[in-house]
Parts: sequence; C-alpha cells; structure tokens
Amino acid sequence: MYFSRIRRPISSALSEGNLPIQAGNIYEEHKFVWGLFPFDKEAERDFLYRRFDAEGFQQFFVVSNRKPLESLNSWEIAIKSYKPKIVIGTQLHFNLRVNPVVTKMPEGPGSKKRKREDVYMDALAKNKTVPEAERSTNAEILQACAFQWLSERSEQNGFAVSKGSVIVEGYQRFEITTKKDTNKITMGVIDYSGILTVTDSGLFNRTLCQGLGKSKSFGCGLMMIKKV
Repeated sequence: MYFSRIRRPISSALSEGNLPIQAGNIYEEHKFVWGLFPFDKEAERDFLYRRFDAEGFQQFFVVSNRKPLESLNSWEIAIKSYKPKIVIGTQLHFNLRVNPVVTKMPEGPGSKKRKREDVYMDALAKNKTVPEAERSTNAEILQACAFQWLSERSEQNGFAVSKGSVIVEGYQRFEITTKKDTNKITMGVIDYSGILTVTDSGLFNRTLCQGLGKSKSFGCGLMMIKKV
C-alpha cells in the first residue's frame, strides 16, 4: 500500500488560471482523488483520503492500494510505502473524520428495508421526546452520541478510547450532487481527535488501511495517527 501527500500552493493554482477545489465541495474532491491514479475503467475504489489544507496550500492525504501518479500539473506529490505494524499497547494521537450512522430496523407491517440514520440527527430527534426541562443541549448531545458511536466500534477495530481522551471537534452536513444524479445526497460528518490505545494490532492495522465507517469515497474513514 501507499501513503501519499498531495498539495498545491493556492497561489500557483490562481496564477495558472485554475480555481482551487472549493472546501466542502465533496464531489469535486472525490473526482480529484480518483484522477490521481492511472486510468482503469475496471478499477473500484481502493483508497481512503482526507483533505487537510495547510496555510496557503490545498492538501490531501491518501492511503491506497495502487500507486498514484508521480506528477500532476502544479501539484506536489510525495509517495511512500505504507505497511503499518503497530503493536498492542501503543498509544497514539489520532485525527479522524467519519460519517457516523446507525441502522434502524424496519418499521410497520410488511416493511423489510433497514434504514440508515445520521447519528446526531437521530439523537436530536430522541431528545425532543424528553420533557423540556430534562433535555440536553445540542452540544451535549453531539458529544455524547459521537463518543458512543466511536466507543462502540473501537474494540472491533483494534483500539480503545476513554471519554477524557477524545475530543469531538464538530459536526458538518454536506450536500453531494453528481452529474448523473438529480437528487442531492446529504451527508453528516463528525471530526474527532484525541489519544487511543491499540488493543489488537491486526485489527488496528486493518483499520488504518481500510478505514472506519461509511462514505469512504467522500473523504471519511481515514485515521491519521502519530506517536504520543
């Protein structure tokens, strides 16, 4: 596998008459990352990515099975082999963007289709059923449901977290419209940072390579790590 950093000074893009990829335009980001790889009409998505703009730069980090192109217009591309081998007990700083959903069982007679719900929107709806004097604030709801979602999936992904070690940095909603689709897809994402402890090296190394959660084609699921 490969770990790549792709970046371009915003000033270079403007001087060449190219508009920077607008932050929040998830579909354009998705198309750009696909374009980093040699064309193969049979290829399926085999990468994770995260946009992390730095001062004056547009910047993407990508983990992929295939090796990206080594040059692309004014983009700087740095590629290295990626074979994570992290042992049990290691503590790591992490940064993660996910599209957290819960799967609801079918409602009503004759209904067989399960439905995915945005974790935060679902928690807000539940809060409205509580007597007004007992309701939590939206910020409290976000912190609670986001931590619960991550904590419930930590063991199966090879790590452990505690409430005091995780920061829920925020929640955003994005609309995605492709050229083929007339309907807009709405996607909620939550950003986390904090410290985790590796509990199963095999599962955790798999998580680093395969990602966590849904919407991996749209900049979610890639766990960025560094040593404490």
